[in-house]
Amino acid sequence: MSDPTEFLVPDEDEEVPEPPDPALTTALNEIEQRCTKANLKVEKPEEYQGIFIWLQNGQQKRKLFISSLDQARGLLDQPFENFIFLGDYDAISLYDEGYIEASAFPFRSSAMFRLRQMFGMKMGETEDRVLKLIPTEESGKVEIELWSSPQKLKYMIPSFRNRRPSLIIRNTGVKRHDDAVGLLERVANAVFFELDLMYSAPLGLTRDRRPPLQMRPAGAGSAKKKTPSVPNCSYDREPISLYWYARSATGMPLLQFLAFYQSIEYYLPIYSQNEAIKKLRNLMKDPTFNIHDDGDMSRVLSAIQVSRAGGFGDERSQLRATLQACLDPDELNNFFTSHETTLQFFTKGEWKSISTQQIPLSNATADLRVNVAERIYDIRNKIVHSKSDGGGKDQFLLPFSKEAEMLDFDIALTQFVSRKVLIANSSKLQL
Repeated sequence: MSDPTEFLVPDEDEEVPEPPDPALTTALNEIEQRCTKANLKVEKPEEYQGIFIWLQNGQQKRKLFISSLDQARGLLDQPFENFIFLGDYDAISLYDEGYIEASAFPFRSSAMFRLRQMFGMKMGETEDRVLKLIPTEESGKVEIELWSSPQKLKYMIPSFRNRRPSLIIRNTGVKRHDDAVGLLERVANAVFFELDLMYSAPLGLTRDRRPPLQMRPAGAGSAKKKTPSVPNCSYDREPISLYWYARSATGMPLLQFLAFYQSIEYYLPIYSQNEAIKKLRNLMKDPTFNIHDDGDMSRVLSAIQVSRAGGFGDERSQLRATLQACLDPDELNNFFTSHETTLQFFTKGEWKSISTQQIPLSNATADLRVNVAERIYDIRNKIVHSKSDGGGKDQFLLPFSKEAEMLDFDIALTQFVSRKVLIANSSKLQL
């Protein structure tokens, strides 16, 4: 009788999973044992060979996935249990060794070329090179080095970043996460700025990028799929240029928000003038109004106060007037309520991280246009007015900050407003 299993062969199109690598299994088991001993959380996925480990990152944890034998063995050769991730950077610290290492990325390809020249590396050469910065009296025992590629950090970051330069600080003496982050930022800003001045090689600290927020772009899904027709509307050149600039500025949240805001700002004088006319008319129609009364004339001056941009009143009131004229309250309310993640962001407290100006979505009868204008204007000020006035950093938004990374929903809101203002001010397309 023939063996029944001899006919159990997979179809040609069926994907056969690769058998586990015994050497990798052994290394992953050793990593798991060391993590268990150090009270570190581990998790092994069932679908593929690898292991997740959670390492300390200040008060939080950062997840690291290990799936290759090279990475596993590289970690086992180091005291990885003691590595502390630093903030949202691709950076680690070893307190006992006084060691900090951070990945750096060149802002443009020419910077990498100049760095290779500084390292004395020839074309195609991959051997590690190091530049040891000359110590000064002020630097004391602290040593600063710039490496052509990561050292201890190599197995803690995605492999595609392993050819980026690495900044190493030795003999730091820091024992706290926030102190380590502060020292890293001070040193990196100083070293990278001087490299840019001297060699035109701009660098920045590499960040552990969070996944993009799951959200709906402004207006997405509102139009049925159909063959587009020739447009009927034309849009003013200046604000539509700013709109497209904002749409192109992906990955730069502060710049993107400001460009959308500026496309709205273009129309502020128009609507502030209409608002000023309405105020003046109401004043003049008042039977008690007296042109010979200084108090009444002061009220007139206040109503027609002209801003530097040519609008009437301050910019905040101009923005309110523009949104009142261009936005439909029901459409604005639908923006917040038609998508679950947008609604959660503006109701669950995350909105406070960016601005204290709340959108009262719990009030079903509220006209949200004024609140939206206040929030957009407040965020605009926090981006533009980044001056050191002793008021604390909560007063402004900085590039690469956690708050800037959370701007997605407010950017979508400002984009929505920008679209409505552009539409409201469009004219007939002349062909």
